[in-house]
Amino acid sequence: MAHGMKYWIGIVATGCALVAIWLLPPNVASTTSGWISFGRAAEIRYDAISEEYRWTYEALRRVRWSDSLTAVVVGGAVEGVAIAMPDGTGVLDDRVERLEIKIREEITGFGGQLGSMVFGFVYQPYDHGVSEGHRTSNQDRTETYIGSRDGMDYCLQVRTFHRGDLPLILARDLTDTDVLSPKSGVLGPCRFYLKYGLAGAGIQGWLEEGASAFAMESGSEGSTQSDFTRRGYLGFRTVSRSRGWVIVSRCLAGYAEACGQILLDPARTQSDAGHNREIVRRSPVVAMGTGPFSAYSLPDEGYMIADLEAEFGSEAFGKFWTSDESAAAAFEDAFGVDAGTWTLSWATSVRGIDPPGPGLPRSASSGSMLAVGLLLGIAFMRARKQKVA
Repeated sequence: MAHGMKYWIGIVATGCALVAIWLLPPNVASTTSGWISFGRAAEIRYDAISEEYRWTYEALRRVRWSDSLTAVVVGGAVEGVAIAMPDGTGVLDDRVERLEIKIREEITGFGGQLGSMVFGFVYQPYDHGVSEGHRTSNQDRTETYIGSRDGMDYCLQVRTFHRGDLPLILARDLTDTDVLSPKSGVLGPCRFYLKYGLAGAGIQGWLEEGASAFAMESGSEGSTQSDFTRRGYLGFRTVSRSRGWVIVSRCLAGYAEACGQILLDPARTQSDAGHNREIVRRSPVVAMGTGPFSAYSLPDEGYMIADLEAEFGSEAFGKFWTSDESAAAAFEDAFGVDAGTWTLSWATSVRGIDPPGPGLPRSASSGSMLAVGLLLGIAFMRARKQKVA
């Protein structure tokens, strides 16, 4: 053996011995899943406690918000509508009046009833009620609250915002240019509560598990995500935008069973569902809303429930909405078709289905031809240089 190799082996062996002396034996503790270091176990436990604390703290803030905001809305509603915002925000009264007119027109436009339910649209700074030393999400969103107070049912849309931005946000709401959902109005999921009343126990539970995202929008606008595809540029898979991307990909490949999972079990495919669901479960909030850059499971999924109502009619939809059965049973009972079959047909009409298996998306043809042409050009130039030489 060469002397250089002997020296190299000796150095490696010495290094391994030093690492072993430094790190071994490991300080371990037995767990149900195997062996884990005491330091790592403590870190995992700390993270779990911290997450539990954040959930509880944010849920408590929503309880406080609900207690104060519902008193303002229910007590101050005029003919079933109330708009509330912090004092001293510099917003002109005529803008508030214009927003109220817009809200009433939106409600009457789909046959909503205000006699038995109050609708409140509230502007709330997202750091309202944050204790000193605590941090909270600084993301604008629109949260939905459902319940009863003093014998009156209510539905609130609470638009959270950064302090100082209210005049700009109100102007966007008046012109339907807000970057947050709902973008087709201001009612969001409240639209269905105002028309059909409180949801049945089974449907309410389904909405709180994430299905409220499917009730955000209404109307017949064209697709807002025309480039949505399960395949990426030049045929590479798109970056996973949710932990249930495999389910979404199977649905967009034409599998009805996977489409049914998206509709009936939205928590599996919504990327931010875990943290938000815990806050929903512990507070009066029904839907936490989404930020401007939130991922979607299906293209235009916010219109899904409105399209369901439009296709089957108010009578069938009302039967579904007020059902106490599970969402799957209520869907089939009210509409006579299973959720997977309908969702697949809906996705096909909105975006179209890509055949299952590997392949390039239609949008990849131009890029592929350019890449092939570039490679051919390089090969030609190299061959020409070799001939000249």
